[in-house]
Amino acid sequence: MNKFKYKDIEIEYNLVEQSRKTLAIVVKPTQDIVIKVPKSIEQGKIDKFIMKKAIWISKQQKYFSQFNFEDLKKEYVSGESFLYLGRRYKLLIKEALDKEYVNLSKGILQVYSNSPNDFSNTKKLLENWYENKRIKIFNECLKNAINLFTYDSEFTIITRKLNKRWGSYFSKNKIIILNPKLIQASKAYIKYVLIHELCHYKYKEHNSKFYELLYSKLPNWQQLKSELEIQMLGI
Repeated sequence: MNKFKYKDIEIEYNLVEQSRKTLAIVVKPTQDIVIKVPKSIEQGKIDKFIMKKAIWISKQQKYFSQFNFEDLKKEYVSGESFLYLGRRYKLLIKEALDKEYVNLSKGILQVYSNSPNDFSNTKKLLENWYENKRIKIFNECLKNAINLFTYDSEFTIITRKLNKRWGSYFSKNKIIILNPKLIQASKAYIKYVLIHELCHYKYKEHNSKFYELLYSKLPNWQQLKSELEIQMLGI
């Protein structure tokens, strides 16, 4: 997440590098800001562009703030789509003959429920399924990511809702916090976030040494970061 301040306006934005010649700003209904820029553009040019658009950005965010997009929940009915590891799967709710469970098969996310018309039960079953997948996938990706380092330490992963961040690192307890929504992204992007946080084990701040280490472990991290924002923000 990048930050820019102009007078009393503080702007947080996601930067996406693309094969383009011009700069563009998108203000999402969620008030998230995405700035699309040409590859290898100077930060000074980005800052000048944001400065010119700062008042417009503020007005757009103010407009969208009147809506509560947190209330736009899934209905958890057959036909809805759900993201898992970078792919969308259609939901199909069936009546369970015995035990309730969730099964992903042939591109269909099948929920076998004792109360197929109870959306709250379907939601609970899906959330439990996602949580089980998080535990397995996140730890699997951590094992792959840690192989890039020579750390003689063990790290613990926990998930927690993060405000506009994919991950965070607590050095005191060697805990990596991941945004639970990351289970919706492809494994390559989960690994990128983990490598980023593992670099914080050695360098707390985002300084030149931190980025030097990150580049050495993942030379295409900027591309992965941009692609992650595109995938998860629906650009």
